[in-house]
Amino acid sequence: MSSPSLLGLPPELRELILVALLVEVEPISLQQRFMEPAVSRVSRSLREEALSVLYHDNTFCIDNSGGRVEAIRKLNSTLTRIHPFNIARIRRLRLDWNIQCQANSPACELVRSARAPRYMVACHLTLTTQEPWVELSVGYYYNMLCNMTAKPLYEEISGMVLPTLIGPLSTSQRRKQLMPIYLTKLVEIWQILAARVLAEKSSELQIRRLAAFGHTANNHALQGFQMQLMLLEQQNKKRLLMARQ
Repeated sequence: MSSPSLLGLPPELRELILVALLVEVEPISLQQRFMEPAVSRVSRSLREEALSVLYHDNTFCIDNSGGRVEAIRKLNSTLTRIHPFNIARIRRLRLDWNIQCQANSPACELVRSARAPRYMVACHLTLTTQEPWVELSVGYYYNMLCNMTAKPLYEEISGMVLPTLIGPLSTSQRRKQLMPIYLTKLVEIWQILAARVLAEKSSELQIRRLAAFGHTANNHALQGFQMQLMLLEQQNKKRLLMARQ
């Protein structure tokens, strides 16, 4: 007697099995040697069902580990191995951005937190596309700098991303925009924005602290931070314009 085939089961039961097999609790990285599951290679019919569950029900993530250039390189390496149609199936995409705290960094003292002892700042953007709407949310660790960073970061990124995924285009046309080149540009813009907003808010927080002391000895340091803030704003605006092109 032959063993029962998965394809011989009722569709509802088959879907429950695939969800239990393929849906992860944690986000799936698109940079760490991502491979499609073995069950998707059993047969053409099962492949379609398995990949639909994999891409539709999981949260995929992209981070900035190794620096912006290395993060993009790893992402592109994965995207070349995934069919664009499957990339367009993704419904939840999380972009992580963080900077590790150096032991001697004065910025660590500004944001010391029991919840995030190793990070100066850590934010994540979650893009959820559930036709016909798109939702963006920014999450962060609970410390002062992250709190200051989250709102302006959300406002700027939503102003750029939402118009490209919501508008007069039909649903099918909007879905087609979630292609490899779009993901790469989205990651570049997110990381540039996050770096810029972090630098601005970090300097702003430092200026507040120096001004609060009101000591004459701190005047020179205060002016220095203000100059650094202006230079960072100019540099990051140029980078952002380049990423948009």
